[in-house]
Amino acid sequence: MKRYLRAASDQESPLDDNIGDLKADFDYIIEGLEKLGRMGSDKSKEALSVSLELSGMLGDITSEISNLMID
Repeated sequence: MKRYLRAASDQESPLDDNIGDLKADFDYIIEGLEKLGRMGSDKSKEALSVSLELSGMLGDITSEISNLMID
């Protein structure tokens, strides 16, 4: 029988937990937008509006992360 030891660096951090939550949230968002897109023109227009708003927010966050990596 093999035993595996985890190094301290292999343990999940609060950031790792949060990233997992974010991934689940993004999966939900994408699936929801896709479903709204299939529900007809009114819902599709609303989904487009939400997706454009999210895209703008993500652009801002992407810039913030990029700036932090440069510092």
